[in-house]
Amino acid sequence: MTATTPRSEVSRVLLAGGWHAVAPGTWTTDVCLFSHGRGDTFAFTDADTAEEIGGPMKSVLAVARAAQRRDPATRPAV
Repeated sequence: MTATTPRSEVSRVLLAGGWHAVAPGTWTTDVCLFSHGRGDTFAFTDADTAEEIGGPMKSVLAVARAAQRRDPATRPAV
């Protein structure tokens, strides 16, 4: 996830077990201190199963943003 992707726009997350739908507004990230050092973590509620999922950020393989509708009037000319 890049700094340009607002967290509220994360709609799906790819983990080792496959894609998970993120319930709106539940994607969070944090920094935790472990006995072996500092680590970035994530958590969200799976929209399909209502399961709370979390873990180290390095286990996130990809994130997807919800498609945004664009006004055709503002589309640049090709």
